[in-house]
Amino acid sequence: MLTKTSLSEPQDRRSFNSKTDNGAGKERIYRTRRMRFFCTVSFLMYAAIAGRAQDLSAGYAKADITPAEPVMMGGYDLRGAPSDGIHGNDRLYARALVFEASGVRLAFVE
Repeated sequence: MLTKTSLSEPQDRRSFNSKTDNGAGKERIYRTRRMRFFCTVSFLMYAAIAGRAQDLSAGYAKADITPAEPVMMGGYDLRGAPSDGIHGNDRLYARALVFEASGVRLAFVE
């Protein structure tokens, strides 16, 4: 049985900018999209190479690139001073995913 809802009834719809979300929902969506993209690319590369009797190599690396000394930060021109450290344990990382087949390399860097 269908029921009508009044426009004056409150609806429980949270936006990405709600006070309780703190951007976690948006980050989860971006993480899911990145994972879906990498899985799709990996599958397409496998499908393209599977017909041939050649080896496919893959590698992943993660490196801590947090500066040891204070540096000037882009986008903070009005601040007029270099960074004064990191917040808690928020380190900066570079990640790379590399595929190689038939002497051709494909790299994804984040």
